[in-house]
Amino acid sequence: MNPIEEVYNHWNSKEGVWKSHRKLNPLMADAIQRRLEDVGLEDIKIAIDNYHDLLNDDSYKWTYKWTLREFLTRHRDRSKDDQDLQILRFTEDEFEKKNYPRIWEAGIEEKFGC
Repeated sequence: MNPIEEVYNHWNSKEGVWKSHRKLNPLMADAIQRRLEDVGLEDIKIAIDNYHDLLNDDSYKWTYKWTLREFLTRHRDRSKDDQDLQILRFTEDEFEKKNYPRIWEAGIEEKFGC
């Protein structure tokens, strides 16, 4: 299995609140290839795991359900700077659950209507 297929299959191996894919299309393959070049295979897989865990943990107020392509190409802000990609916040060096609000923390329930 090549690295592009490995990332695709790792993404699709996740269950729960998740956007799986039926087919690896050229746009997805291109996005995976670009991230393999600057993030690397293992970091992409760790980022997918962290994103999945956060998204599927009901105690966190994180509801952004991205496709694989969105996850790999989405920027935090409107900039197109590859140092500001969403995926980077989920890599091993950057990710800490404590940086994400829990729904029961002070004010979160009222702010988000929980």
